[in-house]
Amino acid sequence: MKRVYFFLLMLGAFTMLQAQESTFLRERSKDNKLIQLDVDMGANFDLAHRSNGNMLTALTDRGTAYPALSFRVQHFFSQKWGWYASVRLGIPKKYKRDCYEELASASEADYYVSNLLGDKPTPNVNPCMDGGVVYRIENSRWAFYPRLGMGISNVGIQDVYAELKKKGGNELYRIEYNNGDEYGAESMDLFVISAGFTINYKLCRYCYLVLNANYTQSIGKVSYQQYVRNLYDSQDVEQTTYKSSTLARNLNASIGVGIPIYLGKSAKKRIIHR
Repeated sequence: MKRVYFFLLMLGAFTMLQAQESTFLRERSKDNKLIQLDVDMGANFDLAHRSNGNMLTALTDRGTAYPALSFRVQHFFSQKWGWYASVRLGIPKKYKRDCYEELASASEADYYVSNLLGDKPTPNVNPCMDGGVVYRIENSRWAFYPRLGMGISNVGIQDVYAELKKKGGNELYRIEYNNGDEYGAESMDLFVISAGFTINYKLCRYCYLVLNANYTQSIGKVSYQQYVRNLYDSQDVEQTTYKSSTLARNLNASIGVGIPIYLGKSAKKRIIHR
């Protein structure tokens, strides 16, 4: 439903501003080359599908919403088209689920459980970098810039290791989750497609307000493994693979400010001396 609202809002803004577009751009093509620098603050909404029993989505669950800070540059080289580059920093405070506690609770009836990490894992700042093309619709006060691009999104993941000793026996196992690294990883870099828009309101020639919305979707599926290893012979006695295609699916909404840098030169009036 959030995705439906996002695209309806984008379509409505496009229609309104296209209808109101003045002749400003068409008449002054020399002034149309422009760079915009934006900074905005808002929230990331995690739209990943998290099914029961999928430890990959459990290990990456940062909660439904968390703060995000964005920096963006847009360069318009014509009346209608330009390119953009953006860096967005997601700042989750904690993981929603404590996967070590869940693992321990499921195993403690038959095993003594030892936590190899000690401290409860906390998520790092998760950057997302993307770039692509942006379209330009403007009038004297308002501007609407839909964009489409690709990039890389960093997704934090809990680092969970534990040792299990059989109660009443000598069996000793180690459980770990990783993507093939010897010591696991605290994050993963995923390729994403990105679609979004900004609505600007011009305060003066050198400053404007920004309303920004952006949607990202990971490309392809991500795999993560669970290993159960016998510590006496270092053999894996069990291996389970978890997959997800929605880990980097996020909706970002934010507000901020921006400054334009005009690259074109206004036509100078000629003075004729007689």
